[in-house]
Amino acid sequence: MCSKLDKLEKNDEKLIQMSSNLNQTIIKVDKIGHDIGRQKLYMKQLAYHTIDQSARSRRNNLIFYGLADLPNENIYTVMVDFMSDQLDINLTEICVQRIHRLGSISRARARTQTPRRPVIIAFRDYRDTEYIMENVQNLYGTRFGIDRDYPKEIAVARKKLYDFQRMNFSKKDKCKIQYPAK
Repeated sequence: MCSKLDKLEKNDEKLIQMSSNLNQTIIKVDKIGHDIGRQKLYMKQLAYHTIDQSARSRRNNLIFYGLADLPNENIYTVMVDFMSDQLDINLTEICVQRIHRLGSISRARARTQTPRRPVIIAFRDYRDTEYIMENVQNLYGTRFGIDRDYPKEIAVARKKLYDFQRMNFSKKDKCKIQYPAK
């Protein structure tokens, strides 16, 4: 009987030790889980910050759609003519930092005989982009369009909002996504 009691006491001590080890392990796992949660939150904040920085760096850019892609074109001259004819804006009075077409010409020509690759223009001043966007209504009813240069994540979110608008509101309802977001 004494020997059985000794065995039970030793087993009890082992169980207490194992329980203590298990509690310490649970505390460590909880701490690791908490750290992982904080890391996920930090990564999410970092991603939002990156998207925000990308959007801010693109805020002076506009993308023009529908312009025919001509061989040996001078894109600046094409845009000066387009802005003058369609928007009544003198592009020579606006400071343009960069201007070029987007996408590959060979891919565009493989799809169609008359490619219409978008043109992106980076303006020096944000006021110039706002001035052009104020005149964009002159393009209604034409094959041309102008949009802001958004990061991919924002463009996808805006598309979802437009799709929601189309599904839930009639054309009579006035709905718009404001820029900048409020």
